Amino acid sequence: MIRGLNLSKRSMESLFLYERLLSDGLLPDSHTYTSVLKACSHLKAVLEDKQVHAQIIKNGIEPNTHICSSLISMYSYAGNVESAKQVLDEFSVHNNAICPFNSMITGYMNEGLVEEAVEIFNTMVNKDTTTWSAMLSGYVKNGMHEEALLTFRKMMSYKVPLNESSLVCTLSACGELGVLDQGRWIHKYIMNQRDIVMSVNVG
Repeated sequence: MIRGLNLSKRSMESLFLYERLLSDGLLPDSHTYTSVLKACSHLKAVLEDKQVHAQIIKNGIEPNTHICSSLISMYSYAGNVESAKQVLDEFSVHNNAICPFNSMITGYMNEGLVEEAVEIFNTMVNKDTTTWSAMLSGYVKNGMHEEALLTFRKMMSYKVPLNESSLVCTLSACGELGVLDQGRWIHKYIMNQRDIVMSVNVG
């Protein structure tokens, strides 16, 4: 129910339902907490952020990859990257799952903390498409279009699978820099890839 409300962009209602669940003496599971954390992210509800995090600890919920990533995203969206980094540091002592690191990169980039994002990226032994896309989109978001194109070229060189985000951001960087030849190449690449479904019109 809470997840469904989130998907319908009714985050406030999902938090009300969560509070009612607690008042009825019911114990949320990790899946419920993941949805609640996403609702807090959507609302940028700073007070609720800390309360929900405290409830997770109090109820002894195992901090799995999904909860950790959601906590990092939640704090980051609220502008509290210090708490987000603390969550990552505590989690990464015993687990090197990629997803929480990706969330931290996105959080730093959204706050304009590019050097910190690069540091996280460079410490990662394993990287996936989302990792590279987070860096690429972060560079574009912060007006660093040459770095974005360099990142894209590295993705191609390392044969990292491309996704919609990486392609759209690279096209944006090409447009900002006036690199029309590379922009045309990317457009042609998109048209030839049946496994990449674009949600925007790139024609």
